[in-house]
Amino acid sequence: MTIIDTSDPKAVGKAIKAAKSKDEVREEGLRQLLGSAQGRAWMWHHIEECRPFRNPFSIDPGQMAFNCGEANIGLQLIGEIHRVAPELYLVMMKENQNG
Repeated sequence: MTIIDTSDPKAVGKAIKAAKSKDEVREEGLRQLLGSAQGRAWMWHHIEECRPFRNPFSIDPGQMAFNCGEANIGLQLIGEIHRVAPELYLVMMKENQNG
């Protein structure tokens, strides 16, 4: 864990720049993954496994919590894709509309 001296403007600026750089690297990785049919198929499979648009209800509270957690991960993936490459999400949906 890195400790940043928030009273030092240079240290704060450096930390902000490093964080932006990490975000940019992750975003570019997502774009590259979704840029290929194989990558979109992989992502679609994992989103489907999370069942983000199915009702998570269960009479068992533990199962319901688990279902909600799965759905949350799926929704986070979809949200990230929409933020970074919404046009590739549409391509992915079209490729997988028939199962």
